[in-house]
Amino acid sequence: MEVTYLFDPMCSWCWGFAPVIDKLSTMLEGRGQLCYRVGGLRAGQRQPLTPPLKQYILNHWQQVSEATGQPFNFAGALPEGFIYDTEPACRAVVVARQHFSDHLKALVEALQRSFYMDQLDITTPHGIKQAAIQAQLPVDTFMEAFFADEIKALTQQDFDLAYNLGIQGFPTLLYFDQQQWHVLVNGYMGWEQLQPLIEELLT
Repeated sequence: MEVTYLFDPMCSWCWGFAPVIDKLSTMLEGRGQLCYRVGGLRAGQRQPLTPPLKQYILNHWQQVSEATGQPFNFAGALPEGFIYDTEPACRAVVVARQHFSDHLKALVEALQRSFYMDQLDITTPHGIKQAAIQAQLPVDTFMEAFFADEIKALTQQDFDLAYNLGIQGFPTLLYFDQQQWHVLVNGYMGWEQLQPLIEELLT
């Protein structure tokens, strides 16, 4: 059984969901596979955040922190002029998935922690490169793939999957059965609620 994790590295609820995904990954060892697909939460954004939108997002982060216990660094977060384009971070995940699968989890963690804790701008090639270094990836090869048309196309395919399934919120867990996709979870769910659903799926 393959469970697909549809997420965005710059989605705060996905950062909150990270400990749950760690448990799910451990549970699936020897019993199934966990496939990472990216949803493109704010892919292609070109306008800087307005002050009201920035405050709305920060309030949302506070809710995620309180609900999940995941840490956030709020001081100086989302500086003036920040463009919340999640496509580069999503594309970085696709690079790791396609070419450096052993480092995939490490890169996802590096991207999320860099953004939410270290306030690294992972919408830029420099920020992506720094996250790749943290994940101990071969940086030159990684960045070459990051700019490749093939990776851009595969990233768009992931976005298209989310769009075609009508999925707008993340995190989402999917599985493919009888020639169609099924949504297992849409939105944050704690491990206590998720574990029995996975057990039922695996039996």
